[in-house]
Amino acid sequence: MEVGIRARRNLRNESLRGQIEAFAPKRYVKERDVLFQKFHALRIERPMLVRILAAWRLTRPREYWNERKKVENHWKKIEHSPVVRRFPSLADITFFEPQEFYCPHEIKRKDCLQIGEAIERTNEIAESLQRNERKLQNWRDREQSAKDKGKADLAKRLRDGVTSVESQIRELGVLKEKQYRILAKKGIESVDGVQYCKSTLKMPLPPGVTPPGRGRPRERGQYLVGAVGDLLMDAGLSQRKAAETITDILVFCFDSSVSTDSLVRQWQKRRRNNSS
Repeated sequence: MEVGIRARRNLRNESLRGQIEAFAPKRYVKERDVLFQKFHALRIERPMLVRILAAWRLTRPREYWNERKKVENHWKKIEHSPVVRRFPSLADITFFEPQEFYCPHEIKRKDCLQIGEAIERTNEIAESLQRNERKLQNWRDREQSAKDKGKADLAKRLRDGVTSVESQIRELGVLKEKQYRILAKKGIESVDGVQYCKSTLKMPLPPGVTPPGRGRPRERGQYLVGAVGDLLMDAGLSQRKAAETITDILVFCFDSSVSTDSLVRQWQKRRRNNSS
């Protein structure tokens, strides 16, 4: 029974390590392995891995939080404007989650959805053009047949139909060129084989996917000091050694450089604030 439990724990830990490896810098693979072995020896491997993943999810991507801060600042200006009597709450905005900001194609998800919409529209126009061109050929054949049979009135009505279809084709051609220009601005010269987030094009996100709030979560260093500092000390490390371990986590997992002294100062300040 104990062997089975240990095997399941090892599988869960391997899964957590795999998730960290997906974003951590590749050049520090060996250093991370040593770091994770250290956690294992201290008997805190799983909670440490969970907290490292939490630090990643809370603070990435930076571009997302910068853009969100702009939106929140605009909202604040509206709220305090002397001409505004009442305005919608920030809670009425539906934000993408940080992990949704980039799509699987590694571009901003909203851009990808807009590209997908433009490609779908281009394909729809192209299909309409083909249908209209077949229809035009059919009407021309019927017009010629009516002329051959001396049916002048019928030939005239068919000529009017031909003119109408030709006008539709010209309009569709203009729309198609416009769509190609839109896509060209996105760096797409051909719609053939372009991948985009088609599966979510017509599916609005459910309301309230992100709780209302302002500002970016704390930086990773600050988060890790609070989330893992005491855990490391409870495992037997001194404050200095714990801070050095947090420095290693930031470098080997996040490629972020921060001095151990800076972390120690943050830690001491946090403890003073908590005790006051």
